[in-house]
Amino acid sequence: MKKPQRIILFPEDLSSFSGGGSKTLYRLYNTIREKFGLDKKIRLTIYHIRDYFKISLEDVIHAIFGANGKS
Repeated sequence: MKKPQRIILFPEDLSSFSGGGSKTLYRLYNTIREKFGLDKKIRLTIYHIRDYFKISLEDVIHAIFGANGKS
């Protein structure tokens, strides 16, 4: 597995995990942030997504960054 160029995620990066629009992505992003008790100024990382969905880090990287693992 190649190391991704970035680990910080934005709501738009979650489109692979939700079939909804922009509002749905922001809602999911905030739900995950609240689950981990993060302040609104703190961005989610690929590690938060891994722990929230209980999937492997490789699967998160593939879903968000594609097969090559780059942003």
